[in-house]
Amino acid sequence: FADFCLAPKNDVEPVQQQWHSTMLAWMALQGQERGPATALEQSWNVQFWPDKKNTTGRKMSALTKADKVWTVEEISTQSVTVQGLGALEWLLYD
Repeated sequence: FADFCLAPKNDVEPVQQQWHSTMLAWMALQGQERGPATALEQSWNVQFWPDKKNTTGRKMSALTKADKVWTVEEISTQSVTVQGLGALEWLLYD
């Protein structure tokens, strides 16, 4: 993703294909989490789902409208709704 963002010309299709492959791999595991609560909580960082109230969309919209360049560290302190596959989906398709 970093290479895509830094490229002078951006063809989003390869990144969308990679996202799709990653999502398919995650779907095979989703809902099968086992182990300590802290490990189970990590699944929310991969994908906040189900998102019945479009929380990801609302929060991503607010982040992208902010007049700032977000760092990895800053995003990591935000809600899980702006991290992981759902946030990437919003950026790539909405």
